[in-house]
Amino acid sequence: MSKPLDRTLASADAHISDNDPKRSEAKAKDETQAFSKTEQNPLASHKPPPSKAGITFAAQDNLPKLPIPDLEGSCRKYIEALDPLQTAREHHDTEAAVNEFLRSEGQELQEKLKKYATGKSSYIEQFWYDSYLNFDNPVVLNLNPFFLLEDDPTPARNNQVTRAASLVISALSFVRAVRKEELPPDTLRNQPLDMYQYSRMFGTARIPTEHGCQIGQDSASKHLVVLCRGQFYWFDVLDENNDLIMTEKDVSLNLQVIVKDAEQTPIHEAAKGAVGVLSTENRKTWSGLRDVLSRDEGSNNADCLDIVDSALFVLCLDYTEPTTGADLCMNMLCGTSEVERGVQI
Repeated sequence: MSKPLDRTLASADAHISDNDPKRSEAKAKDETQAFSKTEQNPLASHKPPPSKAGITFAAQDNLPKLPIPDLEGSCRKYIEALDPLQTAREHHDTEAAVNEFLRSEGQELQEKLKKYATGKSSYIEQFWYDSYLNFDNPVVLNLNPFFLLEDDPTPARNNQVTRAASLVISALSFVRAVRKEELPPDTLRNQPLDMYQYSRMFGTARIPTEHGCQIGQDSASKHLVVLCRGQFYWFDVLDENNDLIMTEKDVSLNLQVIVKDAEQTPIHEAAKGAVGVLSTENRKTWSGLRDVLSRDEGSNNADCLDIVDSALFVLCLDYTEPTTGADLCMNMLCGTSEVERGVQI
């Protein structure tokens, strides 16, 4: 059973637009038959594949450390990179400033960096987190990456709910493989790569605070959240062993019920409680508003926010139908700019 959430909000992690692109039957048949029977329907059974536990992070302890670049080499590359962007006078001033830096505090700072990097696999990792999480501007537009998937080769499977259910099951199978450590390590030129980030892909949220954001994670998350027509729903999809408890058909039925239920509330009524718009604010402002929502006496706002924050991911069933690539991209970034009777649709 899916369970509706009261007034809460989330950052949309997965958008599924309700389009049904036209494709020729012959082309669809050719593309489909290029795959084996197993590849065409790898998730037909809810039974998990044979276990290969322990391989995902097996190479972590043997990964090479990220080397600290030579100071003189870094300065030289810096000057070369600026050359085409500067006038001759500006470039001369830059060279003078860099040379002065090398003669003065440059070597001292380089030694401090080497000391800081002792015992760390990557000297830059924490700096990256700090710069990413302390960015104060709204996440929308500024920090909202996305990508578009190709249509399913079978036209009938491009129905919104069918496609969404298929992607959900695929994502959950990936979650299972990561948590059971069955996912083989990524490699580059036969060298295993760091797999740590995969453990933070799901059940993870960017939580705003007064002093920058923090990464919140529920490593035991078992549910997903569905956002439809401005209303929030959730249901469990994994058991205690991180195995799937639903087939693609089960998920599809749940999503159909959610869409039907969401349609019962007029969009203008749902918009009155659309607190998700608050997340488009400056991060400090949004943090303060979250605190106000959570302190609302007698409400379950805090519990609802926690359900969204701890979800494996959020699935958005958009009810708009973008017709061009540009419209699709705009919808992924910040929704549409169409307003009807005072409500953004």
